[in-house]
Amino acid sequence: MKKFQLVAHPADVCIKATGTSLDDIFSASLEGLCSILIRDFDTQNFEQKEQFELTVNSDDLECLLVEFLSESLRIMHTHKVILIDSTFEYIKQNSLKATLIAAEIEEFDEDVKAVTYYQAKVEFLENSYFISKITLDI
Repeated sequence: MKKFQLVAHPADVCIKATGTSLDDIFSASLEGLCSILIRDFDTQNFEQKEQFELTVNSDDLECLLVEFLSESLRIMHTHKVILIDSTFEYIKQNSLKATLIAAEIEEFDEDVKAVTYYQAKVEFLENSYFISKITLDI
């Protein structure tokens, strides 16, 4: 079962991600982003080619998620890769350090112009679950 859901929005797409940790929702949000760029995205269909180290600092957790996804999108566009895995050394309230594993691609099926701050949300729910919502401009 996927840990993310794509939600239709006029001219935009929202990603709602759930998990039991911040690692879960950051990873699920990244997988959601990749599933828009590549139809029928499945990490098993790609061979690891490159690795990227990413450190992000931000004002708060919502901005951190937006900036993490924005940097990930920049890496994918700049290097013509799709990110197939992510591991986090740490995710704090306003910073993270991650290793991103990428596979080379010829082209994207869909374009994502930007990750927006519009209605960005990261919440901790009572039942030990995190939920996030991010809007993408397509």
